[in-house]
Amino acid sequence: MEAEINNDLSAMIKLKENFKDLAEGNIQIPKGKLNSRIKNCIDDKVLSLYQDLLINDSGPLFKHFLASIPNILEELSRISISLKKLNESDDFLCSYWEIEAFDGTNGRALNKILKTEINILTNSPNFSNKKYFINYNSSGKNYFEFGTFFEIYDLMFQKKQFFDFIYEMAAFQFYGRDRYEHVSLVKKRLAKRGIAIFLEKLMNSDENEFILQEDTKDWIYKKRFFSEEEIIWKRKFMLEDMHKGLLTKNEFEITLCSLFENVALIWNSTNFYEYLATNDTEKFDRFLCEIGDPYIETVFQFYMPVLIKRGANVYK
Repeated sequence: MEAEINNDLSAMIKLKENFKDLAEGNIQIPKGKLNSRIKNCIDDKVLSLYQDLLINDSGPLFKHFLASIPNILEELSRISISLKKLNESDDFLCSYWEIEAFDGTNGRALNKILKTEINILTNSPNFSNKKYFINYNSSGKNYFEFGTFFEIYDLMFQKKQFFDFIYEMAAFQFYGRDRYEHVSLVKKRLAKRGIAIFLEKLMNSDENEFILQEDTKDWIYKKRFFSEEEIIWKRKFMLEDMHKGLLTKNEFEITLCSLFENVALIWNSTNFYEYLATNDTEKFDRFLCEIGDPYIETVFQFYMPVLIKRGANVYK
């Protein structure tokens, strides 16, 4: 095996039973109705279909994910609708790996709105997610692999499989702080002109700002779906271990810039951030042009999208 998990640092191993309960719907079930804040404001039947698929054709853990990060439903929509439009002009992507994307809801929904389906791989180290993938899957182009990021990386390495698009769905915090290693492995599995998006929960050099972000997320957004007792329970029994694997925003940006020619912060919601990274400047520019501005409720946005690096030019 080329990549190995560090058992001493892995929150995924420590929290295995909690995530099993989440995936089986035994705990932390969203009480309020999940809905899009933009669906009724935009006359777009494809967007409406896509968002309905995310909400209705998903298992308990993906629903918990939607109810835990402010406006992530709207952001996943922005990314997938943009990919659809880019693929209609040419073969912008033919293969896609969603890293630890629960039951594959996002990838399955994308293939349903594409005119021509592509190969989409979802992996999860939580076996309970597999049954929801099977229950909702209707395409032979969608694939599910049970295993950690490192295990599936090794499988793809052995198969010499590369991807046009890779999306990391807030997975790396569970495997310690060596983000250089994690991102390097993603880069090794990208096709020559491939692009990657990293959804990361990040600390802040200002601890007070991080606390404010966490409180804003919990007591304004998550309280729509969870009781105060549930929010406090998760903080105590899950987040303390999960936060041990976080980098600061600055540390992660330095890591990306050391590995990619082009980097941009494309979305922020409290202490979650989404970064676009690639060595292909033409695809980088096209994607940034296509996605436009994000939808984010003002109270949750602490940082605006910003170009960080383009070729030899570093902007911050």
